[in-house]
Amino acid sequence: MKRRTETIVALLFGALLLAAVLAAPPEGGGTAETPVPTPAQTTLPSPTTPATGEVFRYTSDDFENRTFTVPVDLTTPPMEIAYTVQPRLVARTGDTSRLSPSPDSWFVVRVYNGEGDIVAENGYGLPAGEKGSFARNEKGGMTIYAAGRYTVDVRFNEMIVDVVATLGR
Repeated sequence: MKRRTETIVALLFGALLLAAVLAAPPEGGGTAETPVPTPAQTTLPSPTTPATGEVFRYTSDDFENRTFTVPVDLTTPPMEIAYTVQPRLVARTGDTSRLSPSPDSWFVVRVYNGEGDIVAENGYGLPAGEKGSFARNEKGGMTIYAAGRYTVDVRFNEMIVDVVATLGR
């Protein structure tokens, strides 16, 4: 999250600079014959993936339904993704004293390469709209060993989730 905060601060600083330039009175008294100066273009550095360390972490506070993707430029393999999930528990039909995981609770994390092919996936339960399901393991993960550009796709429903991706060892 530190990298995200730095990016937001840089964008806000750039916006403030642009606003200051636009709000400044034109040179030469501002007559119609005097051209208004154009603001200088500021090129902000694009966010980069750190060579080692935590790339992203998401921890939910309550049962949620979320989808997010994270681009990763993996230059220092491996990339390890670990997760812990907690499904919503519901009473079984006819027996309110016994709870079991809701069939609507599921989690999936997939890693796509630059061509859009799935190179790794893991999860919990049966993701909505899919035919295959994952085991009901509340802890799991995966490791990507090849360098390259990847997209990590995380989706879940009715879950409390903690998922983290780290690079290097």
